[in-house]
Amino acid sequence: MNSPEAVRLIENTFDHAFDESRFTLFVKNLLNDVETKHNTYRGNLIKESFREHIVQYKRIGKYVDPENEALDVLLVEVADQSKLDKARTTLRNFVISHLDNFKKSYALVAFYAKSDGGADWRFSFVKLEYRTEVQSGKIKQEKDLTPAKRYSFLVGEHEKSHTAKKQLLPLLQNVFNNPTLAELEAAFSIEAVTDEFFEQYKLLFDKLVENFKKNEELKSELNKSQIEVARFAKKLLGQIVFLYFLQKKGWLGVSKDAAWGTGSKRFLQDLYTATVADGRNFFGDALQYLFYEALANDQTTLRGILRRERRVELVLEGLRYMDLIRWKLADKALNMDIPGLNEPTKQDRKQWPFTNTLLPIIDRDGLVFHDHIIKAGFARKIAGYQFDAARQYLWPIPASERLLNAELTQNPGY
Repeated sequence: MNSPEAVRLIENTFDHAFDESRFTLFVKNLLNDVETKHNTYRGNLIKESFREHIVQYKRIGKYVDPENEALDVLLVEVADQSKLDKARTTLRNFVISHLDNFKKSYALVAFYAKSDGGADWRFSFVKLEYRTEVQSGKIKQEKDLTPAKRYSFLVGEHEKSHTAKKQLLPLLQNVFNNPTLAELEAAFSIEAVTDEFFEQYKLLFDKLVENFKKNEELKSELNKSQIEVARFAKKLLGQIVFLYFLQKKGWLGVSKDAAWGTGSKRFLQDLYTATVADGRNFFGDALQYLFYEALANDQTTLRGILRRERRVELVLEGLRYMDLIRWKLADKALNMDIPGLNEPTKQDRKQWPFTNTLLPIIDRDGLVFHDHIIKAGFARKIAGYQFDAARQYLWPIPASERLLNAELTQNPGY
């Protein structure tokens, strides 16, 4: 398949609401030799623990790569569009359960919901491998899973297919060789995507600085405020990226009585179109209002929403500790007892489950507190965190660096 045809196929598949026939055509061209299947699973054929999230799923194909590794192609209809964002780990684990049942290790999956007509959907690569480890003289096998968030493209009507296009184009163009599963996994690799993002971000930053330096009126205003052009450009880009994050969550343009998260996924694009059509300046008349008025009225509330969202969305991604350090919340979050159930002989079944007054307390920063449950005797301390705020917010400066620069002093406590 030549490049223009491959690009059109990707755009027809990923720039629109999910469509089974279009997706099937794409998969056949991507994998070249795929064995068609027609298996549908719903109701009792889905494990009870997943029924809250999954309406039904289909197995539409089986692929065996040149190295004799097998892969299933699945279509998974989720209960609600919000599950695509908020239940990614559960959806990944659902596919892992399927692979376990069918003795497979790999799957290509389209996750979609009918609640929004499939407008936004996910195309994911899921891997289940076992790694062998020796622990205490015993051989154990541990599951090695692809991260729920990273091996996935968010596509559809409100998303650009640029990343999917760049990553998948070489495989579509190679019609003479069937792709290996290692090549498929590499196409979903976050490292390549991240590197490209920062390269383009830096290029955009450089262009902004160059253009701002040519704008004498802007330079004059910045000089009055003693703000460097580069600093202004950096802050502007950061603010715009933040707005796009809010837009993706559906938090911009939510109607007064509508549910949180139902804002337009084209809020910024539509705002730009309307502002320009009225002959107004997009930065001065629209962005500045968003930056310094609409989003600045209640910073504490917005900060709490974002912190709780990061806790939920990035669970098991390995980012929580550094978030707590950056927000200076580690001394609160990491100086508390870890609760567990009482021993069976000490459990009062009449008090089970906890009453509403004995539920864990979640504060506005997303921190969870259980002390009152332990004190009431409904749980016991099984471990405890200890965090030294005077020492652990900063890491030690390596001795090698201090040898190179005699002016460097060691951080407190080291």
